[in-house]
Amino acid sequence: MPLAREDVDLSERMVSRNQEEAIRYLDQVRLHSPLEDIDIQTHLLTSDDAAAVLHKLVEKEGIDMVVLSAHGYSGNDQWPYGGLVNNFILYSKVPLLVVQDLPAKEETANADMTPREHPEH
Repeated sequence: MPLAREDVDLSERMVSRNQEEAIRYLDQVRLHSPLEDIDIQTHLLTSDDAAAVLHKLVEKEGIDMVVLSAHGYSGNDQWPYGGLVNNFILYSKVPLLVVQDLPAKEETANADMTPREHPEH
């Protein structure tokens, strides 16, 4: 069945509300940043292809380094990064810093293993 007009309206209201909350959140992050002497800019981008729109932003803004957080919760041990991070590892034209923010207990457990005990070996 095609969507009814009320369903489309509801979807549009949800998108608008999410965008308003995202803008509010990004403003708070920018205002409370400990980086006092750095001009922080925020961009709210929407797209069905996050990697493509981020690559375009890097090129358009002349960004010289990309920092991405890789949570690693959804992937398996062999592939600790998600699709977005992997895309930047493979295709980024600028230096990339990937911050792996695994829970402390996993980091500690892996750090205590000898190389032979690590799951990836």
